[in-house]
Amino acid sequence: MAISAECEDLAYIVGTAVCRIVQEALSNAVRHAEPKRVAISLERGRGEIRLSVADDGQGMRDPDKLGYGLVGISERVSAVGGQLSLSSKSEEGFAVVAVLPYPQAPEPVSSSVQSVEP
Repeated sequence: MAISAECEDLAYIVGTAVCRIVQEALSNAVRHAEPKRVAISLERGRGEIRLSVADDGQGMRDPDKLGYGLVGISERVSAVGGQLSLSSKSEEGFAVVAVLPYPQAPEPVSSSVQSVEP
């Protein structure tokens, strides 16, 4: 698992979305794919969070038929204005990649007080 330091203080809504997406993707991998390895990465940059959960399992048997877990992930990503991509290769694994908007915190405005004499 790789989590960039910039992802330590995510806002509640995005943090919850990330947690639930990882939870469901891991559950799907264990239940359906029989993976030997699952890699999770979370990075923050340029106004977005990029989450990837990839396994080396069986891949998706029927890519045109999404189960409830993947539908739930898709709805969660859409609810925060993100984009989801799923990739599957038979016997080579499955990957869930979610890109969620996360604007940079605005720079503090410097206030300079100048005295003006009347």
